[in-house]
Parts: sequence; C-alpha cells; structure tokens
Amino acid sequence: MGRLELVWVLAGHYDYDKSVVASVIRQILRTAEFTVEDHDVIGIALREFESGNGDFADCVIAQRNHAHGCKRTYTFDRKAGRGRHFALVS
Repeated sequence: MGRLELVWVLAGHYDYDKSVVASVIRQILRTAEFTVEDHDVIGIALREFESGNGDFADCVIAQRNHAHGCKRTYTFDRKAGRGRHFALVS
C-alpha cells in the first residue's frame, strides 16, 4: 500500500494537484527499478483517477475488486460513488 501513502503525502502534505500526483505514479510505473504489485490494475486505476472524481485509493480498490470479478464496489463516499465501478450506499 506504499503507493497509496505516497499519494496521500503528495496531495495532503505537499498540496500537489491531481495532475502532478498522477505524473509521479506514472513515472513509478515506468521505472524498471520499482516492482509494483498488480501493475496493470494500478495503471487502470490511475487512468480512472485522472478522469474521475474519486481519490486514487478509491480507484485502486474498485479496480482490484473489478479484476476479481466484482461488478460494483459499494461506498458511502459520494464522490467515489460516481465512479464507473462504484455504487453509492444511501
């Protein structure tokens, strides 16, 4: 889960916007010295993060669930609930 903590630090502590955070993640995915678990799933989550409303952690959770056969990930988070693989619990 290191990549999620990285996003929280970049966005929360250093106040980088989404485009900068996405660029850093993309660079990590392209760097041979890093091994990223679920590399393809993380790449899909990154594209969802860039184009959607949820945060990166939400996108990773939804894409991992989807990769394991779940059609929807249920959430109370209104922003994430608008995502492609999410359903809002009301």
